[in-house]
Amino acid sequence: MAAIPARRRIRWATALGYLILAALATILTVIGLPGEREVLVFNDEIVSPADECWIIGGARGSCSDLGTTEVRYLPATTWLLFLGAANAALLVWSVGRETLRRNRYTVDNDLAGDLDELGQFAEMSAMGRRHDTFTLSRGLLVRTTRALLGFFENGLVICAHNERPRVYPWTGIADVRQGGKQDNDKVVFEFDLTFDDATVLRTECTYRASRKNTGNPDAEPGLRFALFMDSVNREVAALRGPSSG
Repeated sequence: MAAIPARRRIRWATALGYLILAALATILTVIGLPGEREVLVFNDEIVSPADECWIIGGARGSCSDLGTTEVRYLPATTWLLFLGAANAALLVWSVGRETLRRNRYTVDNDLAGDLDELGQFAEMSAMGRRHDTFTLSRGLLVRTTRALLGFFENGLVICAHNERPRVYPWTGIADVRQGGKQDNDKVVFEFDLTFDDATVLRTECTYRASRKNTGNPDAEPGLRFALFMDSVNREVAALRGPSSG
């Protein structure tokens, strides 16, 4: 079977979020640090260009017109430094969380290629009729399409990038663990499959809850994946029997 090609998908939204957090942390910290800066002064007091200034018995108007600029030493601005540190902490937390999750595959849109070869391999392994196939990818800022996961009548076929295809009948799946959360209409499910060769496939799918009751699960691969993983869980549970729980 031909190797699954590596496709790179840049997570632009995530990258932009990291860039904004880094920029805010840098700007707030630099502004908040003590040092000499050019400021607007009126009557020997620092004012803002948006402030209104007036001379007793004289002119009245914007401080940007009536004030003068001077270079003065300014002490540290505690609240700016605090906000800068908070943005930096949020950036570190976000990157750390994504780094820990980089080994978890996410479900993407299906690929048009390689499905025939996946089916041929499953046929040679007597896996029966194919029900569905999903494209899985993982990475931090750049997601690389790494694997195809095929659901067949008699089990699963996994073909990862630069790896030999693996076939797992239902009896070859030792454990299925799942967990999920919902935020408004967005549902995120995590599924961990442990196989009898001690390997673990960690996956994640996302879909909109409003699509679940439309009668058209094909609209979202994440919803299809969640439904099929439910069926996998039932198959494995039925084979293990009540005594194995």
